[in-house]
Amino acid sequence: MSKRREFLIRLLLIIVIICCLTHTSWGQENDTVSLDKSISILNAVASLIGVLVALLTLIIVIGGTFGFLEYRRWKEIREQAEEYAEKTKEAAEDAKPIIERLKKAVKDAENELNTFRERTKDLPSPSETFSKDQKKILDEYGKKTEIFEAFGVPLKFEDYLNRGTDFYQKGEYKLALKSYDKAIELKPDDAKARNNRGVALDELGRYDEALKAFDKAIELQSDYANAWNNRGVVLGSKSKLRRYDEALEAYKKASELEPVFAEAWYNQACIYSLKKDKKNALNHLSKAIDLDAKYKEKAKTDDDFKNLWDDEDFKRIVS
Repeated sequence: MSKRREFLIRLLLIIVIICCLTHTSWGQENDTVSLDKSISILNAVASLIGVLVALLTLIIVIGGTFGFLEYRRWKEIREQAEEYAEKTKEAAEDAKPIIERLKKAVKDAENELNTFRERTKDLPSPSETFSKDQKKILDEYGKKTEIFEAFGVPLKFEDYLNRGTDFYQKGEYKLALKSYDKAIELKPDDAKARNNRGVALDELGRYDEALKAFDKAIELQSDYANAWNNRGVVLGSKSKLRRYDEALEAYKKASELEPVFAEAWYNQACIYSLKKDKKNALNHLSKAIDLDAKYKEKAKTDDDFKNLWDDEDFKRIVS
C-alpha cells in the first residue's frame, strides 16, 4: 500500500510541476516583466491550487474505490488546499490597490525622467566646458536615475548616456565608461555613445581602445566632426600616441565638416607647431582665435607652442 501511495504522490507532483513550468515559459515568451504580472501570478497560483484540489478529489475517489488510500487523510489535505486557494485569491485582491499605487509611482518617475531627457537634449560633448546650470541639471538627473533604477524603473538609452556625462564632468571616468557601455548595450549603433566612450577611455589612459571607439563612431556617422577631432587628440598628443600626420588629417577632416569648429583649427595649429612648421601653425592659430578668443590665452601656456613663445609673430597674434 505504501508503494502505491508513494507512486500516486509522485504522479501528482509531476503534474503540478508541469503546470507550473508551462505557465512560466508562456509568461517569458509573451509577456514582459510588469507590475500587472504580479496579480496574474497570484491568480495563477490560485488556479493551480484549484487543479490540485480537483486531482486530490479524483485520487480520493479512486483510492476509495480500490481501498488503498486513507479517505480521511486525503479529505483533510483537499480541504487545506481549498483554504489555501481561497486565501491566495484574497491576497490577489488585496494586492491590486498596492499594485495600482506602484504603477502610478512608476508613471510619475517616467514623466520626471522625460523632463530631464528633454532638458539635456542639446548638451555639449563630455570633454567640453559645461556651465554651472548644465552641471546642476546633470547632477540632479544622475541622482534621479540611480534612485529610480534601484526601485526597478527601467532606464532608457538617454539616461545612461547623460549619467555617463555627469560622471565624466565629476572626474569619475570609470563610472562614466560603465554608463556609456550600458547606453551602447541599448543602442549599439549610436555614434554619440561610441564617441563619449572614447573620451572616457582617453581620460583613463587607454588610448588604443579610445582610438577604436572614435573609429567606430566615425564608421557609424562619417560626418561626425567631434569624433574626428577626438581621434586627432588621441593620435596627436605628445603624451599619447604621437602620430602627428594621422592626427593632422583627422583635425583637417573635422574642420572641413564643421568650418566654425574652433578647437579643430587650434589642434591643427598645435600639430604644425610640434612639426616646426611656423607658418601653418600661426595661420591656423589665428583662425582658431578668430572663431573663439579663448585660444589666445590658451596658446600662451600650451607647451605645444613652447618653441614659438618668444617669436614676435606669435606674440602679436596672442596679444
